[in-house]
Amino acid sequence: MLAAVMWGAYAAPASALDLSPANYFKLTYEPVTFDKTEITAGETFHAVFKGKASCTKTLPFSPSQATIELRIVASHDAGGDLLTLNESYVISIDPFPGKAGETFDINQTIPLIMPANAAPGEYTVTAQFIEAKVKLLFIWQGITGAFPKEYSMGTVKVIDPEASAPPVETPPTPAPEPLPASEPTSPATPNPEPAATPQPAPEQPASASSWWVVLLLVIIIGAAIAGITLLVRRRK
Repeated sequence: MLAAVMWGAYAAPASALDLSPANYFKLTYEPVTFDKTEITAGETFHAVFKGKASCTKTLPFSPSQATIELRIVASHDAGGDLLTLNESYVISIDPFPGKAGETFDINQTIPLIMPANAAPGEYTVTAQFIEAKVKLLFIWQGITGAFPKEYSMGTVKVIDPEASAPPVETPPTPAPEPLPASEPTSPATPNPEPAATPQPAPEQPASASSWWVVLLLVIIIGAAIAGITLLVRRRK
């Protein structure tokens, strides 16, 4: 039954039934942004691809999904070989808008690798449409002709890592900070040392001769007193 329906649809005149999906939708894009605009050869970076798939009129058979396969390349602005940044990247639109006015937002982050042999300079990055197709009643139908062959994504710059590295500056040796001025201090007054108390000289023991002298004087004085007393008594 399904085969009969499909055969009848394709056998009908184009004016009576147009089944070309390219006539029922359009794809619009926003400017592509890169997470890095200055890269080195061999470095990985990313492109953010945003767009919108819109259904312009209702399809006789609603497609279930669509895919768009891209190849991302870069060309040196000063001339040179075309470099491939991503050989194949597929954007899937699922579910695909099948009724007039329906839209599907596309927001894809595409990884890119700048080849190691890339020369320094400005590069224009371009998306090449390899294949676009939609799925109608379990059958994939190509719609590559509905897209332009190429889409400019913007420019990036390949830099020489050695030339771009800033020179290493030796930090200047900081000058020693001056010591804070100290208040003048009066010279320390030495504490007077306590005067040594002279020790009393030890008493010299009286010699034996001194005792004899004293004793002799006592005897003489006593004798004199006795003589005077006797003389006085005789005169009386």
